[in-house]
Parts: sequence; structure tokens; C-alpha cells
Amino acid sequence: MSAPGRLAALGTFAAVLAGSPVVRAQGAESPTARADRLFREGKAALEAGRFDEACPKLAESQRLDPGAGTLLALALCDEGRGHTATAWREFGDVATESEKTNRADRVAMSRQHQKALEGRLSHLEVDVASGAGLTVRVDGAELPASSWGKPVAVDPGDHAVDAEGQRAQPWHATVHVGPDRDTKIVSVPVLGAVAEPPEASPSAEPEPKPEPSSDERGDQTRTIGWIVGGAGVAALGVGAVFGALALGSHGSATNLCPSSPCTSATGVDDENRAKTQAWIADVGIGIGVAAVAVGAYLVFVRPHGASPATATITPIVGPDVGGLALHAAW
Repeated sequence: MSAPGRLAALGTFAAVLAGSPVVRAQGAESPTARADRLFREGKAALEAGRFDEACPKLAESQRLDPGAGTLLALALCDEGRGHTATAWREFGDVATESEKTNRADRVAMSRQHQKALEGRLSHLEVDVASGAGLTVRVDGAELPASSWGKPVAVDPGDHAVDAEGQRAQPWHATVHVGPDRDTKIVSVPVLGAVAEPPEASPSAEPEPKPEPSSDERGDQTRTIGWIVGGAGVAALGVGAVFGALALGSHGSATNLCPSSPCTSATGVDDENRAKTQAWIADVGIGIGVAAVAVGAYLVFVRPHGASPATATITPIVGPDVGGLALHAAW
């Protein structure tokens, strides 16, 4: 619309709104009072041609306190700043609401502007290749499936087109629509499928521990050999100690009982103790000799690559009895 035409329209607008009531704020500004203040500020900016300042104030006033008069002002503002499709829809809403209140002047003005805008409208058409389960949005607002493949009136400028669906890759495009009867067509392709997350694999069995190398087995065998040999030496020491004790107990019994049968109870006890100690000495010396022999074999003779040998030593403890038991496998 030319500058003279805009001034004439604004003059008509002022006349149409002349009978509109004005709400005055009392005390703290209520939503209604704020809507009235924004309307007055927006109307002043509109009459001065400052559309970018006027339109946000008028839109907020309409949100706080909807009314056909405010919406008419907003439609004129959007028309002035070139938002032709938005203004065309707003004029239509004003006409519909004004018919309900018998405001013929507003109906006539709105229909006149709406008809003038129809020849200038630009359109955007969104074609969808496969719309099963898809949601299509234009500038963030969902585009109903009934509007797919049909020209839809839009304001001139850049528009974002998005499509998304379950298990589908989202799609986005930006298209520029020019003023005055421009038409752009955007085609939404078949969206690629989103890769399914891999199924959780069954818990893998723990990997078996690697077999020890021949050198490691050799080291283990030598270590066991030293342990067994050391136990053998300890057993020999135990045998020697109990051997000496046995000799002492036998000597004491002989002194108390020079002839047989022995009539001294103490002598009999000493003789029995000597037999027990002698038995322990024999066992200890026998185990010690065997353990030393086994230990020497494991340390110096057994192949290092063979399976490791095992050995356990168990203490033997009892009344008047003590010693070690050796269990070895190789």
C-alpha cells in the first residue's frame, strides 16, 4: 500500500475506534490497565508509521485483553510492515467478530482491506513424499496433514520447514518467500530410518586365565622345592631334638631300673616317654630326609617346563607328640 493510502487508512481507523471505551488504571497496573496503556502507545506509534515499535505492543495488548478494536489496529500494523498473510487473517477475524456486535463500520473496513490483500498474498506449498507417522512444522507451528500439498498463505521472508517422525531422521529446510504473489514449493523427502540401538549381547563368559609360561612354571617349581627342602631341614631338627630327649629319658629310666622288671613307677614313665620321643625322632628324621630329597629334586632336577608341583605341610600336635606331616605332588 502507498504512503497516501496508508495515511487514509489510518484516518479511517481513528474514526472507527472513536467510540471505543478507555480503561484508566487505578493504583497498581492491572493486566487490563497494562493492555490499555500498550494499546494507546501502539496506536500512537502506528499513526506515526513506526510499525516495528507498534506491532509488538498491540499484539501484547490483544493477548492481555482481546478485543476487535485492538485486533483491527494490529491488522493495520502488520499490513503496514508487509506481513500480508498475517494481516489478511487478522482482518478476517475482525470482520467475523464485528458482525457479532453489529459494528458494520469495522466489518466494511476489514473486508475492504482483506480483499485488497488477496491479490498480493504469497504462498508456501509443502509436499510430503511419505507422510505416515510424520509431523510437519512451518516456523514451529504444526502444518495439518490436510494442508500438505496445498498453497498456504505466508508472510514474505524466510520460513523454516521441519519434518520428524518416530524412528526417522529429522529433516529441515529454509525457504525464502518473496512479496506480492510469490509461491515456493518445498518437497519433504522420504526420511531415513534412525539406526536401531544394538541389542545388549549376552554377558560374555570370562576369558580363561592364560596358562603360565614354561619359565613361570619353572619358577613356581623351584619355589616349592625350596619350601619343601626347608621343611625337611626343620623336620630333621625336630627329629634330632626328640632323639636327644629319648636318649636322656632312657638313661634316666636305666638308672632307676637297673634290672627287669622295673619296680619304680618313675622309671617306667621315663622308659615310656623315651619310646615316644624315639618314635617322634624316627618319624621326624624320616620325613626330613624325604623332604630334603624332594626339595633338591624340584630345585635342581625337575624340568622347568613341567606343570608346577604342589606341597602342603601339616603340623601334628598331641599329648607328648609333635611333628610335621608333608604332602607333595609332582
